Amino acid sequence: FKAGILTLYFLSITLSTNSLNDGDHRSPQATRMTYSEALKMAVDGKVTHAILDAIRQEYVGAEISGSDSYKIDIKINLAVALMQLGNQSPDQAEYSALYQECEDALLSILASEPGHAQAEKNLAIVRKNKRLRQTVGKSKTNTGNVPVG
Repeated sequence: FKAGILTLYFLSITLSTNSLNDGDHRSPQATRMTYSEALKMAVDGKVTHAILDAIRQEYVGAEISGSDSYKIDIKINLAVALMQLGNQSPDQAEYSALYQECEDALLSILASEPGHAQAEKNLAIVRKNKRLRQTVGKSKTNTGNVPVG
């Protein structure tokens, strides 16, 4: 699904002073991709479930010992990656779940930091994308066409 999807805003993160242990909080069993590798691929538009897993793992590590601002940066990047993967998915159940997780992450940022500009922008985008997908899905269903994909 490409038409009507808005541009997403990834944060540019320098993985040096803000990151802990060079941005790699994963256990050897959890994933083979580092956060910095996942972020680079996501920024290049190559979002996969493995990338989401790496970003989630970084967030888990940051929850334990990271600064609040670093946790918010990671959560913004996770939300945008969720939205990108949702935009790519032709499966209504999958993209709905990804959009909802994205929206929940952004709302949690705004609950702790009201007025956070990137969270607000991305929340508006994911909500518009949800509406667009619902509208297109309904029109395809009503005409008997195959689902969007």
